[in-house]
Amino acid sequence: FITYAKLDNFNPEEHNLKKEDLTDIDKWILAKLNDFIIISKSYYESYQLYKLMKVAHEILDDISNWYVRRNRRRFWKSENDNDKFAAYHTLYKVLLTYIKIMSPVIPFVTDKIYKNLVSNIKSSKATSIHLSSYPNFDEDLKNDLLIEDIDTLKNIVNIGRSIRNKENIKIRQPLANIKVCIDEKNVIRLKKYNTQILEELNIKQIEYVQSDSDLVSYEIKPNFSFINEHFSDNKSKVISCVNSLDKNYILDSFKNANSIILEDLDIELNKECFIISQIPKIGYACSTSRNITIAIYTELNQDLINEGITRDIIRKIQNLRKESEFQVDDRIIVNILAESPIIDAINQNYEYLSNEVLALELNLNDSTGDFIDEFIINKYKVQLGISKKNK
Repeated sequence: FITYAKLDNFNPEEHNLKKEDLTDIDKWILAKLNDFIIISKSYYESYQLYKLMKVAHEILDDISNWYVRRNRRRFWKSENDNDKFAAYHTLYKVLLTYIKIMSPVIPFVTDKIYKNLVSNIKSSKATSIHLSSYPNFDEDLKNDLLIEDIDTLKNIVNIGRSIRNKENIKIRQPLANIKVCIDEKNVIRLKKYNTQILEELNIKQIEYVQSDSDLVSYEIKPNFSFINEHFSDNKSKVISCVNSLDKNYILDSFKNANSIILEDLDIELNKECFIISQIPKIGYACSTSRNITIAIYTELNQDLINEGITRDIIRKIQNLRKESEFQVDDRIIVNILAESPIIDAINQNYEYLSNEVLALELNLNDSTGDFIDEFIINKYKVQLGISKKNK
């Protein structure tokens, strides 16, 4: 925050925040911190600090791994417009609110962050976080529906990432299609976040389906070891009943409850009594969590492979920029020497690569530069050199 705020001469006391400039993600994180104020007071008053720290960790993850990451381009863009300052104002308020809430349990670190945030600002703010007031709940910031929508969006992204991990497909490799099965009442509200889902998962198209049967089929078997352990006296009858149950009945029952009652035997069966396996459609990989089923098409064409190569090279260039201690706004010259599959991939995504790494020149027949690196991508050797432009 401080790095980009200084670059843009942002001062929260000199720029007025207008509510109409706030985006959904701004309103979401403000609503989250607003709820955290109430939650934290409750835990402080009941001396349940272990619960406070758990929620604090989740909120910090929301701030750093979702809000900041999703807004990088708002902070990076060159023009200082209302949208950019709305992002700065939101993050500034969120950081101050968070450290004030946590200051009783993290006194020294929060005070240092507080002084860093308010220093160089001519204001009437307290010189120490411990002399400032505890945040107050703001009814105007409350927005439970938006919190539900963004949290659902995050769940979809998390399921998608787990599928990629399971299939050993890195996030930098673009994929063609994702299909989502979720409660129909949520679909209309979620559709406006399609772009975010596709960007987060690096997928080209998204489709919503009404039934998970469009994505997967299920194989259900009794969990013999569990049944034997817990129903040893009636295990044969329980296994027989489980085998006689309709597959759709089992699936629907666990969507609405945590157990199935076998009335004839007066026995309650939980999910551990069953081994439920998903069988995805050909070419897809799938996963289910919190009543959301997702299937991702994992087969690659040459365009997707080329874009994946380009993204890998972008990451290598960005890492070299950082290791070379370039400033975030430094323009550079990039020289790359590699075999034809790598060069073809770069040529296909030439402008995208140049924009991402702030390259004013991109040469594909040389590897010289003030800073150099060598690495392997898709079994091909790549030699890279970068230099600052107009040193």
